[in-house]
Amino acid sequence: FKPQTILQKNSDDYTRYDILKWNTSKISDEYLPKKFIAPKSEQEVPIKKIIITNRNAKVLEEKSDIKTLHASVTSTEESVVKVNLAYFPFWIAFLDNKRISLSEEKQGMSLRVPKGSHSIDIFFIETPVEKFSNAISLVGLFALFAGIILSRKKMTNE
Repeated sequence: FKPQTILQKNSDDYTRYDILKWNTSKISDEYLPKKFIAPKSEQEVPIKKIIITNRNAKVLEEKSDIKTLHASVTSTEESVVKVNLAYFPFWIAFLDNKRISLSEEKQGMSLRVPKGSHSIDIFFIETPVEKFSNAISLVGLFALFAGIILSRKKMTNE
């Protein structure tokens, strides 16, 4: 084995948030929805996942991971909350623990929030194919362990 090139990089070059957000994410556009307009430059990449279009509204808190997003917002009038995540049908949203619909946008999704203080929770749920695949994996794993146990019992009985 002879490498073609040796890169002078460390682990930060592959795991730092700003590197992942632009350099790595721009090479996987084939997974984005058709209507989604991907950023053309690093400056177009949104800094926050939640943006409120109304000046009289504020995001008080925002927490997120791969499959969930939580925000606390307050507004003196009805507002549109823009969520800077690509829309897929299996994102579900809750406003004050009541399910609400998300609207698909060209650069994410949005939802309407009435005036007042509110809690927004958005989750990406498993698709039916994922649930079925997970069930098959569990059955296969169980069958593998059962096969190992039965073969060992058979060997010890002989």
